[in-house]
Amino acid sequence: RLSLTFEQANLDYTKHFAAALREVGDVPSGKLMDRIYRDEIGHVGYGLRWFREWKQSSQSDWDAYRRRLVFPLSPSRAKGNGTLFNANGRLEAGLGEEFVRELSLFERSKGRTPNVFWFNPDAEDAMAKGVAVSDYQAGKKVARFIADLEPLVLFLSRRDDVVLMRSEPRREYLERLRSLGFDLPEIEIVASELELASDSLTRERKLYELRPWSWEPRAAALFGPLLNQVPDSSPAVVWSETVRSRFSKGEQMDRWPDWEPRGPWRSFACRSAEERNAAIRQIHDTFGPEHPVFLKQSFAAAGRGNSILDPTGVGARSYPVGSEPVVIEPWVDRVFDFSVQYEMTGEGLRFVGFCRQILDSHGRYRGTVWTPKFCSGLPSELARFLMETVLPRYDVEGGFAKELESWLGEADYRGPVGVDAFVFRGISGALRHRLLCEVNPRYTMGRLTWELSRKVAPGRAVRFEIVKRAEDSGKDRDIVLDGRGRVSHGSLMLNDPGTAKDWVARLTVGE
Repeated sequence: RLSLTFEQANLDYTKHFAAALREVGDVPSGKLMDRIYRDEIGHVGYGLRWFREWKQSSQSDWDAYRRRLVFPLSPSRAKGNGTLFNANGRLEAGLGEEFVRELSLFERSKGRTPNVFWFNPDAEDAMAKGVAVSDYQAGKKVARFIADLEPLVLFLSRRDDVVLMRSEPRREYLERLRSLGFDLPEIEIVASELELASDSLTRERKLYELRPWSWEPRAAALFGPLLNQVPDSSPAVVWSETVRSRFSKGEQMDRWPDWEPRGPWRSFACRSAEERNAAIRQIHDTFGPEHPVFLKQSFAAAGRGNSILDPTGVGARSYPVGSEPVVIEPWVDRVFDFSVQYEMTGEGLRFVGFCRQILDSHGRYRGTVWTPKFCSGLPSELARFLMETVLPRYDVEGGFAKELESWLGEADYRGPVGVDAFVFRGISGALRHRLLCEVNPRYTMGRLTWELSRKVAPGRAVRFEIVKRAEDSGKDRDIVLDGRGRVSHGSLMLNDPGTAKDWVARLTVGE
């Protein structure tokens, strides 16, 4: 523990401070630090020889070392804080290349209480089955989507956090992320989507916040053993029918009158064929018999399940009647889609940021753009309308945000919140604003994009896209790093090009 942990960390510290002392002109002290550095190499080598005598011959150095350290001591203590990782010094001390590579990637908190993250983007599909854990199983396409994009959860976390994952990321992939300036969290593999591993350290330690991509029945089961590990000041969401109702687009549209006066562009939450037919008739009475009608399911993400119905509304009339409402609304000439990111805390709703949304012609999600100045580069008419009319409506002290805060607070919800909205042209051609088209009380790709903007060089715009693997090279392009090793220009693949089969998440960074 002394030689292979604390003195191994000194290989980083002594190398770092020798260079720092020379930089400020103190050459004698720098030379003294060089001698101490040589001593530390000897100390680590001495401990390594005895360690190899004592460990089982069937164990690798890395596995044996990890097993010998008792929490809260971990391999993270064998690395310096705020210093470069000195791989050469470790190799000179006799540590194997495999050990050095594993140690360079290992992370565990040295003091800060971690948040715990989990990626479950099919949450709405699961909660559509009801409030309790059901027999829901992701279809093959959804399962492959999750498998390809699960690494995105790494970018929500910070160093010292814990990320629960279904499978271990490849070491080469993690090394690539580190080389691009991204900090890595601690990674723990789960037994299943409902259960932590039997040897899970997370269930035995103090935690701060539980942050799945979304709360839903399976996430509630997975995080259940951790509920007592979080402080009273940071309570976890208790999954319930009330929380589930906050995800329902039908329930949200029922609340619509409290958020914005009803008008010709209103949405209808329909619970029967009769209600759907009446909504379609009202839309056609207002806009004409040929006006397209848009249908949304109550529980769906990223526009899955959305459809544009033919002018007669036959598709809506044939839509099966179920326990959950569907939303019917008139199709409009959308000019600009965006999302508003909030965080619901114990003190209330906190504003996070605005993001531009990229949607296809059917309203399905394709990507997000974040810029330091939200309206930069937009046509003057649109930019003026946004700044003068639209953006002020989302102020946390305004009426909409206060009502949203109250609505989420009634369910004791805490965590990320995304509000999707858009600007469109009315019948006269003038710009109009739809205050919200849905509320997502969970992480969203918009929030992920905002988080990514904080992990690249400051002042840069970022564009996040999800594209089919067959349409992407899987390679980084024109990458430029700033003086602190963060991406300041170029395009990079965020998930693992070595394992992704169907989907690629790409981040483009630039001016």
